[in-house]
Amino acid sequence: MQLAYKLEQNYPNPFNPVTVIKFSVSERSNVVLKIYDILGSEVAALIKQEMKSGNYIVIKKCR
Repeated sequence: MQLAYKLEQNYPNPFNPVTVIKFSVSERSNVVLKIYDILGSEVAALIKQEMKSGNYIVIKKCR
């Protein structure tokens, strides 16, 4: 059995005041979702928790 995790392209784009991030988890696991700027510095830690398998959407208001 092949496990698949999927992180889709954020929408509409990282330069708008709000970005929507869609991702999928194939089985219950620890998930860490972070945002980095163009220089590689961490901007935000959106998720750091155990999650069930499924599809998820995170909406992040940008500075």
